[in-house]
Amino acid sequence: MTCNGTMGRAEALPAGYSLDVTEPLPLAVVNVLDPNGELAAIGRAVKVGEFAVYDRIETEVGHRRRGLGRAVMKKLETLAREAGATRGVLVATAEG
Repeated sequence: MTCNGTMGRAEALPAGYSLDVTEPLPLAVVNVLDPNGELAAIGRAVKVGEFAVYDRIETEVGHRRRGLGRAVMKKLETLAREAGATRGVLVATAEG
């Protein structure tokens, strides 16, 4: 899937969840940690020219349907745009 515009606005994380970000690009990793500090969601982005390639976006089964994947994607998009990316490509599986 490709994206030429922005993904829309970011929603607040549910209470107790937090973002942990490893950057700078060309490779960024965004983790969402649950209230116990355990991994709830993760995603990666790499910048290649004008493209941000989003890959391995995953939310743990017990944490799905809470907007965590969207939060990961929005943070990755923000980092990519700050690094100069103007287009995005999402790598996904049939399950994703």
